[in-house]
Amino acid sequence: MTPPIDFSKPNNNSDRVFVIEGKHLHVNSQVLGVFSTFFDRLFNGEFSDAAKEVIPLDGINYEEFVELLQTIYPSQNSIRVGNVESLLALSDRFDIPSVFIKCEQFLLNSPDVNKIDLFLRLDWASRYCMPELQNHLLLSLTTMDAICKASESPAWRNMCEAAKTGLLLTVFRVHKGPNAMPPHFF
Repeated sequence: MTPPIDFSKPNNNSDRVFVIEGKHLHVNSQVLGVFSTFFDRLFNGEFSDAAKEVIPLDGINYEEFVELLQTIYPSQNSIRVGNVESLLALSDRFDIPSVFIKCEQFLLNSPDVNKIDLFLRLDWASRYCMPELQNHLLLSLTTMDAICKASESPAWRNMCEAAKTGLLLTVFRVHKGPNAMPPHFF
């Protein structure tokens, strides 16, 4: 694996600077534009900031954005339990499909994924439109007791309505038996 890039310092390839939480991140607009339609539009004219070399990005955590950059750039930062949530949110916000797909694959296939609350993963699956993950999680709930644990989960309070609807359909499936609904109901 390539060593992490230090975005806090200018380098020969950086041509723009993001300011996040008062800190500077030196980036290459072409690299970001290739991976993100958001950044392509930002750097190539659809935003008022297109001509600026220094661009403030508000409402973003500095460390989480560095994680995102490390995942996009050649260092190829890996998706982990500790960064998957922020990478999902940032890849959705900045339209970076390659990172989004890596996050989804991590949530579907990683042995570490069970360290993340199932109902939090279900919320992400609904919120970020990942039907394969959503179906996988809902089909893993095979008893009423398992479904009822949702209300005990810290994720319940902020869970999106689509995830709660999925849980309701799962109640119907479990109550009526395995043939009550088709395996993919989203």
